[in-house]
Amino acid sequence: GDVVNVPVNVGGLTGLDVVSYQFKVLFDPAIIEGVAIVTDGTITPSGWFVVGNTDVPGEISVAASGVTGASGAGTLIYLQYNVVGSSGSTPISFDNFTFNMGEPGANTTDVAFTILESVIDTVEVSIPIDLEGSTGDVVNVPVNVGVTSQ
Repeated sequence: GDVVNVPVNVGGLTGLDVVSYQFKVLFDPAIIEGVAIVTDGTITPSGWFVVGNTDVPGEISVAASGVTGASGAGTLIYLQYNVVGSSGSTPISFDNFTFNMGEPGANTTDVAFTILESVIDTVEVSIPIDLEGSTGDVVNVPVNVGVTSQ
């Protein structure tokens, strides 16, 4: 299935001296499976120790800490999933999200992940076979693409 990165976004952390966070998310393993955690392109400072556990079906656990405080607003971390279902939806629910062992407090919002059905069944490509040219000639080849939808 497809691999998707789901961002965990946070509001302004500047001045809050956030040097750690931990949380668990729960989801339906018949729809998606946890693959990894990704910190590239996030506000989690480089040099932090970040560990994720994706071994338990239906959950991803994350713990992160460092010396330099996280600051700003944006994506804290990405949760990477593999889509394993062919259709359906699952909530992605936070379980016990904390910064710095509880301070500052954190309010979480659960999200829904829905598998969208493909609208393209077949792509037909046709190239004419009656083209002529000599060595060194530029020949324009028309390519016709037709999409058959559901």
